[in-house]
Amino acid sequence: MLDKKKFYINGEWVSSKKTNDIKVIDPSTEEECAVISLGGVEDVNNAVSAATKAFETWAFSSKEERLKYLEALYNLYKKRWADMAKAISLEMGAPIDFSTQLQAGTGASHIKSYIKVLKEYTFEKILVIMLLITIFYMNQKCLRINYTLELANEPNLFKSNSCNCCWLYNDS
Repeated sequence: MLDKKKFYINGEWVSSKKTNDIKVIDPSTEEECAVISLGGVEDVNNAVSAATKAFETWAFSSKEERLKYLEALYNLYKKRWADMAKAISLEMGAPIDFSTQLQAGTGASHIKSYIKVLKEYTFEKILVIMLLITIFYMNQKCLRINYTLELANEPNLFKSNSCNCCWLYNDS
């Protein structure tokens, strides 16, 4: 029977803080095949804390760095194809040929899709902002200023806005 009671948290395999084990049944044989831990609140909190901390650096990682990790994951997945198929077969009860030929391919296809989307995605875009200011001399005590602000390459981001202001001034 497989012992799968540890969680991968913060880059290492750790035991659950709370013993809450359950036996897993192989659907093709209806026999016990593994034991897992359901964990507890403290395990969840530790995992969330680690993920939050990791996101602080991941959020600022470059597109190239993310692609490097996804491509490494895809290569590792391909190397361990048989292991993936075996795990899928054990978990779902599907025949090993079906898991090897079809189901394991689904995981690889998802990773390839993530890579393709990331390669084509534009994270940053230069916005061209146009500001038009017109100043009218109304009389000796008032200037009228009209301005229009517009994003030239993103007309649907927000609408142009105009404002008329009258400023009183004293030129003496």
